[in-house]
Parts: sequence; structure tokens; C-alpha cells
Amino acid sequence: MTFDKGRPLKFERSGTSSAAALTAAVSDAARNAQQQYAESLTKIVEIQKSKREIELNDVNADIEKAKKEKDLLEAKLAATGGSQSFEMLLEQKRLDTELGLLRAEASLQAAQDTADQRLEIEMMKVQIDQLKTQMDLLAAQKQYQALTAK
Repeated sequence: MTFDKGRPLKFERSGTSSAAALTAAVSDAARNAQQQYAESLTKIVEIQKSKREIELNDVNADIEKAKKEKDLLEAKLAATGGSQSFEMLLEQKRLDTELGLLRAEASLQAAQDTADQRLEIEMMKVQIDQLKTQMDLLAAQKQYQALTAK
């Protein structure tokens, strides 16, 4: 029995139809399915990691933009000397607040990503343990069939 992405592709029968051969075929198919499942999980983790990196890069770009705007305003304030207008002071306060907000957002996103990763890892561990248990069961069935066939 041959599987592709968890779907059976072909089932081959030999001239001898024994339970041990069938158990071995099922065991091999389950092993192939487990390997493909593990590969799929790895790809999903990589995709999610890339997505988080892109989102974090967007926040970091916003932080850099706010820093540059703030630096520009501070340069304008320095150039005008003591004649700072009320509007310029308000703009400086706004930029300080926006920069603080963006930094807090970046920290929050990093913390959430870490928590999400831990949850995903734990879920994968449980799924892998389940697959290992299934593999052990199939191996035991294979041994049982071999013993009863004698």
C-alpha cells in the first residue's frame, strides 16, 4: 500500500495473502504517512515564522519612520531656537507618544509570537506522541501476526 499526503495511491498484492504481509504493508504506509505529516508540520512552522517576521518588520519600519519624523521635528525646534511654537511642541509630544506606542506594540507582538510558538510546539509534541503510539501498536500487531502465523 503506497500513500501520498495521507491518501492511498496504490495497493499491491502478492501471490501469498498473509496477515503478516498486510500488517507490514499497513505499518509501512503508516510510517510514510507519519513522515509526510512531520514534513507538513515543519513547512507550516516555517510559513508561520516567516509571517511573524514580516509583521514584526512592518512594526519596526513604522518605528523607524516615527523616529525620523521626531528627529526632523527636533532639528526644526533646534533651528528656531527659543521661538518654539505651540504647534511644534504639540507635534513633538504626538511623535513621542506614537513612538512609545509603536515600541509597545512591537514588544507585545514579540511576546504573543513566543506564546503562540510554545503552544504550537506543545500541540506538535502531542501529535507526534500519538503517531508514535500508533506506530508502536502497528509493530505489536505485526509481531502478533508473525507469532500466530507460525
